[in-house]
Amino acid sequence: MSKKLIAMMLLCVCCFCGCGKSVEELEPEIAITSSSQVNGAWDVQIAKVDGGENLSPQLAWNTVEDASCYAVYMLDLNAANWMHMKYLTEKTSLALGDVPDYLTTEDYTGYKGPYPPSGAHEYVVYVVALKEADVDLPGKMDMNSADDIKDMMAVLDVTKEGKSGNVIAYGELSGTYTRK
Repeated sequence: MSKKLIAMMLLCVCCFCGCGKSVEELEPEIAITSSSQVNGAWDVQIAKVDGGENLSPQLAWNTVEDASCYAVYMLDLNAANWMHMKYLTEKTSLALGDVPDYLTTEDYTGYKGPYPPSGAHEYVVYVVALKEADVDLPGKMDMNSADDIKDMMAVLDVTKEGKSGNVIAYGELSGTYTRK
């Protein structure tokens, strides 16, 4: 039997049995909470402007079975997915200020608080549960990106060794920050 035929048969069996979902098919399952957010608005402490302290937000989420770690992102959806946080952790909670300023890290992962030019912007925190931590976190800190979270999850879904199926689940928490 040819490799191509075997691959097609396995694909058909997985589709028929409902085995696994592609990253594009995943729906948010991880519940994220934050004391750094009140009534859907992010606290000024997390901001880089307006007297803010540039502290990463307090975050907590439920444990995902078989996850060895979690990729945590914060994107400004009103600024072409401008990346404010990119962080990998084994924890299921982060205290206020736990994520270092990205300029102090060797790999440029970390945090830089919101600093919209004016008005209200929507900032979304995403938590992505991963089976293995053997990944490069996609996206560039403090820059806009054409990629959205599903594009980044597609990269996270493949380990450095080329194994796919690394993303187990994800969640999101949205809030606004309005520049004074």
